[in-house]
Amino acid sequence: MLASAGRVNRANYVADHAFDELLAVVPFGISETPAVHGRAVAKSVIPGIGANDKLVLWAGGLWNWFDPIVLVHAMERLRAARPDVKALFLGMRHPNPAIGTMEMAERARGAARELGLEGRSVFFVDWVPYDERQNYLLEADVGVSLHQPGVEAQFAYRTRVLDYLWAGLPMVLSRGDDLAGLVERHELGTLVPEGDIDAVTAALLALI
Repeated sequence: MLASAGRVNRANYVADHAFDELLAVVPFGISETPAVHGRAVAKSVIPGIGANDKLVLWAGGLWNWFDPIVLVHAMERLRAARPDVKALFLGMRHPNPAIGTMEMAERARGAARELGLEGRSVFFVDWVPYDERQNYLLEADVGVSLHQPGVEAQFAYRTRVLDYLWAGLPMVLSRGDDLAGLVERHELGTLVPEGDIDAVTAALLALI
């Protein structure tokens, strides 16, 4: 973008070989401070999620390029055999009113209602403040991030996956991005093909 704007040019290069006046690297990763559970937020707090239930956590927003509906259908398949497994979605509505509710969030809630899962096996929270996220992460048993195929996934570097790593959570992730590859190489979770309900169901059972 800088080159197309004419800022990366011979004159600037002569004066600043590293382009330090134009570019800076901003740290982005996992906090050096360990995650600490400060208070109960989900188990025995949200009606329908018991103290001994197994909690599957979708941390972060339900943006339109994700695929939370696959997780909803996986929960339907788990309901009979493992009624103790509950899924919690943390990002139904962005706190910035200019962003509003994503279509995918409404579709996920609609699917849960249609299948009779909302409030029984699948639960939704509007938004969790950043400084509260560790309480949910540390009560969870598995972290999930599922996306649709596309260029967004190829170049994504998902903060929620970094949070799962921070909290030591095993993960079920869609294939196709850099962090998913890292999780697979270090055996930190299970990767699944996009849109594969059977694979997600099997992965959740195995990790739980």
